[in-house]
Amino acid sequence: MSPQTDATRNAALSILEAHGMSWVRVGRGQRFVVHIEGAGRKKVRALVKAASLGSAMVRTDRDDADSAKLLGFEADVDHVLFAVGSRDSTEIVAYLVPIKEVEAAYRSGHRVWRSTHAVRNENTTWVLWFNDSGTTPECNGFDRKWAQYRVGTSSPTAHVSGDPSAVGHGGNNSAIEDAKGLIAARLGVSPDQVKIVIEY
Repeated sequence: MSPQTDATRNAALSILEAHGMSWVRVGRGQRFVVHIEGAGRKKVRALVKAASLGSAMVRTDRDDADSAKLLGFEADVDHVLFAVGSRDSTEIVAYLVPIKEVEAAYRSGHRVWRSTHAVRNENTTWVLWFNDSGTTPECNGFDRKWAQYRVGTSSPTAHVSGDPSAVGHGGNNSAIEDAKGLIAARLGVSPDQVKIVIEY
């Protein structure tokens, strides 16, 4: 995890605590899953997804909205905790959304995106936007569409706008990887097909 991703995710977990919920991480590795309970909610098991710049990406095993497997969306989780940032602010917003609704949104958004973009390359990186930066309405505006799932707002201790100087020595690589992901999503290619050259 990059410092930017860590700061965004940790801010969302702090929001849970501020709203009377407790959480415990389950397992290790890149897949970040937590048990959440408290504040009158039933106990849930959530996959945590950081969307530091407002876009929540998911990788899939194929470019097919109907049959693709969304990586990380295993049967052991029933919600997704989105930690959403923005380019213009250090504010983080947390959304706790049922995973079936999240999966349906990714599939629907990709289906429409694919039908409106004449891209020959396979696209296995799908994106939902919590703002209006995406190229189709179906992929945009999830801050409004999922307003009922909003848990709260917080500010992380580290700036998460993509400013490398604010997130420590790993920030440059993090900013480049974030930029590659956003460019790939817009062009309908995989991030490893995007090359960024920086001349000092």
